[in-house]
Formats: sequence, structure tokens, C-alpha cells
Amino acid sequence: MAMEVSLQHEIDTDDDMLYLTTIRPANKKPIIVETLWHGIDYPNDSLVIDWISKIKKIQEKKKQKNLILSLFADRKGQYKNSGFSYYDCKGQVSKAPFELLQLCYDNHCLFYEFELYYPNKKYPLALWKCLSDNKTIVVGLGIEDVVKKLEKDYNIKISNWVDLRDKAREKAIFGEIANNCSVEKLAKKVLGDEWDVKKPATMEWWNPEIEWFLSDDKVKFGSLDSFLAYRIGVELLKD
Repeated sequence: MAMEVSLQHEIDTDDDMLYLTTIRPANKKPIIVETLWHGIDYPNDSLVIDWISKIKKIQEKKKQKNLILSLFADRKGQYKNSGFSYYDCKGQVSKAPFELLQLCYDNHCLFYEFELYYPNKKYPLALWKCLSDNKTIVVGLGIEDVVKKLEKDYNIKISNWVDLRDKAREKAIFGEIANNCSVEKLAKKVLGDEWDVKKPATMEWWNPEIEWFLSDDKVKFGSLDSFLAYRIGVELLKD
């Protein structure tokens, strides 16, 4: 039976939106994932800095040597109702810079939106430092290509990364791992059948009811993917 996933909005400040995604794996207690979304119209980077400070404190409390962060990068051109993009008219959506960075540590996610049309915009140095720290292990799917593109487009240098598919193959106990194995399928193999999830075939990028906000499905399932990738990373990187 597929697990249930639900979303709740929580207004955090005038600048940002906090979402609570409740995940209900079969035969397990519900898990609440907290997602802070930092949109392009919000100049207040202090909340991003606070998010990093929060996860660092949790890491310290847990006495973890390394900070494991899951990372997904996405762009709106491949979603419904994404709107006009300079890259759409050139037919190069797949080559466009990423527009959204999804990070997760424990049950804390950060969705950071890039501004493509202001190349001189300054991004929070604390976030760049966190990702480039060699004590931060960034995990994801197809992560090598993502790392290269983030460095090319945004000068984000990630020195320590692990591809979850490759790591699962190294363990040699999870059966065949396809090159296009999704995070949901990998979660079932690594974490167990209780993590089975059914996602909609298509999703919208923008919320049709709230202008310039991400759609509920994008936040909900993006948070789920990020959380699952984090949990898979923790499991695979055990000593």
C-alpha cells in the first residue's frame, strides 16, 4: 500500500513560506518534514543563514562528524503552467540553468530559488560555504552532472558528493539498480516496502491559486524526494 503524503502551509515571515509535509509510511509513525521556501522576490537571506545554523546545531547535537545533505536541482520548463521562458523559445530547456535548489538534512528542507535574469545578484555566501565544505557530504541521483552544472552556472563548488545509485550498487545487496532508478524506487530497495509512494504523472510548477508560489504538489513531492534521498544517504553511508 502506498504511503500517504499531505501538505500544510505555515506563514513563517512576510518574506518566506514554511510548509509542513506529513509522510505516513505503512506501519510507521507519521513524519513531519519542514520545508522553508526562499523565493526569488525575497531579498532576506538571513532566513537561509538561520536554516543552515539550525541544521548545524542539530548535527552537533547528534555528534555527527559529517553533514549529510541531499540535493536536487530543478527547472520549471519541464512542468505544466511554467510560463514563458527565454530558454523555451530556443528549445534548450534541458540546458538551461537550474532554477530551484532542494536541500534536506534530517526532516528540514530548504527550497532555494535562483534568479536567472539578474546575473549579478549576490547569493548567500553561507549556503555556498556549506555546500563546498569537505565535511559536507552531498548526496543525490545523477549528482555528478548536477554538481558540474551548478559550478558552471552559479560558481557553487561541491567537493564531496555521493551518487546514491552508485553507492547502492557498491553494497551489492539491493539487486539491480537501473541508471534511471527514481528516488522512490531506490527508497523501496534501500529503506523497505513501507516507503512506497505513488506520485502524479504530471505536476504544475506554479500554484494556480496563489500567484508566484510553487504548487502544492511541487512542494509536497519535492520535499518527499529530498527527505527520501537524505534517508537513503544516511543508510548507505553507515560505517
